[in-house]
Amino acid sequence: NNMLTQNTFILQSNCATLDQIIDHFECCTFSPPLIHIVSINDYSKKLILFSHRYELWIGDKLIGLIAVYENSPPEAYIPIVCVIDDYKGLGYGSKLLNYSLCEIERKGFKKVCLEVYNDNSIAFNMYLRYNFMPELVNDNKTLMCKYYDN
Repeated sequence: NNMLTQNTFILQSNCATLDQIIDHFECCTFSPPLIHIVSINDYSKKLILFSHRYELWIGDKLIGLIAVYENSPPEAYIPIVCVIDDYKGLGYGSKLLNYSLCEIERKGFKKVCLEVYNDNSIAFNMYLRYNFMPELVNDNKTLMCKYYDN
């Protein structure tokens, strides 16, 4: 579909409203489903209060969201990375991750970690490409961390 490749996107931080974040999560398929783990409303409120949100927009639609807890330097933690289903597989996740990681480095963080479900090989491989290394594996998740030498 040529239409999708023509879309110009913009990267920004902390622009989405609570309702836009909730809508965004409802357009994303998570495995296991996010709704099974948290209340989407409560979780979205928590992200607005405590995380820095890196966002990829096309027009007035929030396509991708990466939340980062930046409140205990020199370590940052990424609790969630998501691209809405209609835009998966088009490279937006990589563009947003690259932007987020550059911003985290620019702010002087030395380390950033995230958890990935072991059955999510697409995400796992993407993080490896960005030099995240597996540090701790449990039954269903792996903690992966990236170190900066800034």
